[in-house]
Amino acid sequence: MEVTSAPQEKQILKCLGHMQRPFVKRLGYIAGISTFVAICLSTFLSDFLKEQQFFNGAPPQIRATFFPLSLALFYLFTQRFLNSCLPVSYFYPEGVMLRTRTFTIDRRGLHSKSVYDEGTIQWEGILKIEQTADAFLFYLDKSAANIIPLNAFANTDEADAFLATAREYWLAAQKELTPQSTPVTPDEGA
Repeated sequence: MEVTSAPQEKQILKCLGHMQRPFVKRLGYIAGISTFVAICLSTFLSDFLKEQQFFNGAPPQIRATFFPLSLALFYLFTQRFLNSCLPVSYFYPEGVMLRTRTFTIDRRGLHSKSVYDEGTIQWEGILKIEQTADAFLFYLDKSAANIIPLNAFANTDEADAFLATAREYWLAAQKELTPQSTPVTPDEGA
């Protein structure tokens, strides 16, 4: 079975949001640690600026607020640094994420082909297959998946047949991965 997909940015972002739901619990920890690091670095920067007498010629209101100024400088530096490190958008036309791609399934795995690349993921390498309201997700690990938008199919029957066939192949591969256990009788163990 084969389907050609030209995903849209909105579809990909929606699927990525769906895939990241299990990790949302960690956001509180990440926010807490980030705040702690920002306060520590701002305190260090504030003390450093005091020792260097950086604000000696400044008005008294500014000299009295070393810490908030240090926090603002740290924030501006962080934003500038991140913006310089992450200038590339994944969603530029004909980029990796929005590239038109043809997906084919057979007994060996999920095959993907575009103008610039092609590859196969064997069914044993797919963690799970999930259907959302907008797409089929073929998970490679907990946070990475191949996305096949449902609008790539001519109709829902074609989409259902594709998913049913994919799940059939995937389940067959999973059964091959888990060896059938044979019961051991007490006589054989001795």
